[in-house]
Amino acid sequence: MMIRSFLATTAFALLASTILALADCPSIPGAANQPDGAWLFLTTAGWRDVAKLKSVFADGATRRVSFAYIANDRTSGLSRRGVVVVKSGLDGKSSAQSGPDDVTLERGASPKIDKCEIYPTFASPKVVGGRSYDDYHDGGYKTKYDATLKSFHVKYASRSGCRWSNDASADAYFAGRWTSNRSQFSFDPTIVANGQPSQFLATIFGVSRAYAGKPMAKRRVELRPYRADETGLACVLFELTLEPGSFVRVNDLERGRKVRASELSWQWPD
Repeated sequence: MMIRSFLATTAFALLASTILALADCPSIPGAANQPDGAWLFLTTAGWRDVAKLKSVFADGATRRVSFAYIANDRTSGLSRRGVVVVKSGLDGKSSAQSGPDDVTLERGASPKIDKCEIYPTFASPKVVGGRSYDDYHDGGYKTKYDATLKSFHVKYASRSGCRWSNDASADAYFAGRWTSNRSQFSFDPTIVANGQPSQFLATIFGVSRAYAGKPMAKRRVELRPYRADETGLACVLFELTLEPGSFVRVNDLERGRKVRASELSWQWPD
């Protein structure tokens, strides 16, 4: 009876993982031939590399754009689990007349497959103060929005075991790699690339840093867990409305093995 139950549970996990991964991939011809970390956008002629997106906005018009992020790791297969972080907003001069510096958090429902996975109740969208968001993700400081920020994050089955998306543990502290899952949610490219050396002390003592963020507005963060199929393929679709001054940044918490992969970014053409 126990064996039958185990086999049934395993079969369900495999089936659910495949369905989740492939639900979006059939809409992308040639997805399996794309490199790991490919970032595409949809045109009337089909999917194109995001590097060609700037030409679409030559007329300066606001548009709703469909994107696809592809995880394609044939060496991992079903062990490839991850979380894609999509950060967007308005930068520079375009942010001056766009209201308060708040951050909108979005996270859809995701079926639990692995026993270790935890998806706290979170009614999207929720809004937190920009300074609190930055303090929490850039330095690990305590904020008045901690309850909301913690419920936004999830626990997922990574290659190295179960991890929280807001885990502040440095990838290799004594080797000088202070990057962490939490730092990948930062809107500061320097924090994303290098991590925050003070996170450890901030977590213990709860001290607060001097706020020094660049002018931004309409900031939005979407968290999208994914699970690859038996070939290591997963496709993550998302949509954004882009206007003059928009930027989009994408981070895959599980892309790269010994060293994290670089952040993907797109900026409205000058």
